[in-house]
Amino acid sequence: MLRYRICRSDLNTKPHHVASVAISVLLLASIGGALFSVAALQDSIVLAVALVWLNRGFLFFVSRIRSVPVTVAVGVIAWIIYVLSSFGAIAGVTRWVRASIGSRA
Repeated sequence: MLRYRICRSDLNTKPHHVASVAISVLLLASIGGALFSVAALQDSIVLAVALVWLNRGFLFFVSRIRSVPVTVAVGVIAWIIYVLSSFGAIAGVTRWVRASIGSRA
């Protein structure tokens, strides 16, 4: 995809999805720091609110058809999926960079 500069529309590359991946990784890092620092705890709260805000349409949809506890669970699962997506994105970009460097040599 990166080599040919193509991007299919079903890959969730909308800006709020891409931002959610980055925020999810930062949230994961700040949660670890929150055990040791009040500032990191505050960062975690801000990042969690940002993640909810970016996904408010989907979470509102879930809350209309299910209960609040189910909506919270779906939000946590979405966060985990975004973190896992970041691993795939990092692996793909790394492979593309290595292939680009190799083709120039």
